[in-house]
Amino acid sequence: IRPTTRGSTCPKSVLLALPIAAALLAFPLLVRAPQATIVRVDPAAILDGDGASWDSASNDLQIALERSPSGSVFWCAKGNYKKIRIVKPCEIYGGFDGNEASLEERDWAANRSVFSSVEISSDALIDGVTFAFPPEGGEVSFNNADNPTLKNCRFSKTVSAGPAILSDGCSSPSLINCALIDCRAGASR
Repeated sequence: IRPTTRGSTCPKSVLLALPIAAALLAFPLLVRAPQATIVRVDPAAILDGDGASWDSASNDLQIALERSPSGSVFWCAKGNYKKIRIVKPCEIYGGFDGNEASLEERDWAANRSVFSSVEISSDALIDGVTFAFPPEGGEVSFNNADNPTLKNCRFSKTVSAGPAILSDGCSSPSLINCALIDCRAGASR
C-alpha cells in the first residue's frame, strides 16, 4: 500500500491504519501452532523416564498418561500394557520398535503393542494396538466419552466373560479398519 500524496481524500488515520491492519492479518501466518507433546513408552524400559526420547522412555503408560498434559501423543513400543484409563484427550499409537523418529516409521502389524484393558472417558484416538484380554476379564469401555476413535486395531484371541467392546450409550465411538479375530465372549478355554 502506497501512501497517497496531496489532494488525497483519505484521512491520514486511515492511511496509517492500513499497513498496521495488513501486518496484524499476516501475523497468524508467521506464528506456528504449538506441537503436541510426544511421549515414548516402552514396557521393557528398565527405568521410568520422561518419554522425551526412546532412551528415556516411560515404562508405564498409565503413569505417562497421568503426568502428561491434555492433547499429548503417546508412541507405544511393542510389548504388553496393563489396564489403562484415559481421562483426557490424547492420541495413542502402537507399533513402534523403539528406535523410530517419526510416526510413519512404525509397523503396527509387526511390532504388537498389546493392551489388556482400556477405559476411555474422553475424546481419544487409539491407533495400531492389539487388544488381548485375559480370561478373568478385560475390555475396551467407553464411559461418557464424546467421540473416541479406534483405528487399525486388532481384538485378537480374546476369551472373556464379557464383551470386547462396551459403550455406556452416551458415547459415539468410531472403529476404523479394526478386526475381531478369534474372539469369544462367555467361553472358557
